[in-house]
Amino acid sequence: MKPATSLRAQSSVYGKIEQLLIVFPGNPEKLNRKAILNYFKELFTHFGDRVTFIILSNYQGELDKEKYLEVSERFHAAFSEALLNSHLHPEHHMIHIPAPMSRRSEKNCFKHSEFIQDPFVVMQNDRGEPVLMESYRNLNPNNQYVTEQVAAATGMLMRPTELWVEGGNILIGNDFALVGKNLLHHNLDLLYPGKKLYEKIGGNSANQNYTPEHIITGMFKRQLGVRYLMWIGQDSPLELGLRLDLGKYKLQPFFHIDHFLTLAGMNGKGEELILIGKVNTDFVEGMEDQFKQDIEKINRALRYVAAQLARSGNRVAGPKFRFVCLEMGGKIISKEDGYRFVPYSYNNCHVEWFHGIKRIYMPKYPERKELEDEILKIIGGLGFPVFPFISYELEGYAKDGGSLHCLTKVLKCSPY
Repeated sequence: MKPATSLRAQSSVYGKIEQLLIVFPGNPEKLNRKAILNYFKELFTHFGDRVTFIILSNYQGELDKEKYLEVSERFHAAFSEALLNSHLHPEHHMIHIPAPMSRRSEKNCFKHSEFIQDPFVVMQNDRGEPVLMESYRNLNPNNQYVTEQVAAATGMLMRPTELWVEGGNILIGNDFALVGKNLLHHNLDLLYPGKKLYEKIGGNSANQNYTPEHIITGMFKRQLGVRYLMWIGQDSPLELGLRLDLGKYKLQPFFHIDHFLTLAGMNGKGEELILIGKVNTDFVEGMEDQFKQDIEKINRALRYVAAQLARSGNRVAGPKFRFVCLEMGGKIISKEDGYRFVPYSYNNCHVEWFHGIKRIYMPKYPERKELEDEILKIIGGLGFPVFPFISYELEGYAKDGGSLHCLTKVLKCSPY
């Protein structure tokens, strides 16, 4: 049989979702089966019996070795009960990965980051099998070898890369990739420290007379297996008075592009549909006049992204895009270091498109029915069926800059 060597990044939209990776942030001393059921119920119900759930136990606190085994079994039993209550069979629909024992400051601690989207990028070989691509340059100590654990539990292969990659800052379409510009600068600092993006490389290397931007772009294209790649974001930092996590370089409207962009498939004209976020101040709790200028800066940055993408297929080679605005709300809260904007993004979702069937799974936020009704009209107009929003205790995670797509990761999609 011909070996499967060709790799390309798994699509963010095309294909049927078959495996979903999630984290349960549980305290083993306060294990409550009802709480686990409430936490996972809507995920289990909406994704249904065609999906296998890979669940990482996120043990918060210290345990000795004897308690570790006991708690692992208790978590497994509780997850099984939650699946059964959602009419799913644990043996067919769950792989449980307990948090590993680890030694930190001479104490046994257990930790998986709930933001599971980012540690790696899912690739597919030419047989459609998933391969997990992980950077050896930006390993998160909070993730405790998550990629290796997933690979060991599922039998998936791994591929290391020297590039700095973050799953939430990369969206993959039909032979194209959208990548947050913050990643371009992360890799510039790693691969060409002290160099500028447009400064030609000197010396006698094969890369002489090329700029770091040209070289890094080529590396990303080859690693992701795509023909076209666009860096999403502006050239200068976005400076705000409001606190909002924009990443180290502040070149994107939000920390990751999955917070304001969603690939939604292709229309009858062959255009790739993109749902792009816009902050509607009418749906921002705690909104005052003093914050309007900052919100307008965010929306201006979002319009800049749309203008960037509109060049594709027109002024530059690439797919043609059609844009649909997806409004977001949020709240402004007072913190010790100033006021903070907590965005409620509906772009932070999952889409699947296969054999003429298309589905979308969107997050739910508290007391946003009027905005949700508007979202449903927009999504329905694009041919998506009416769907229930997924409540996943997302308000608390939104304060940390994340939502549904950040907290769950598609590990396997069937070819479309």
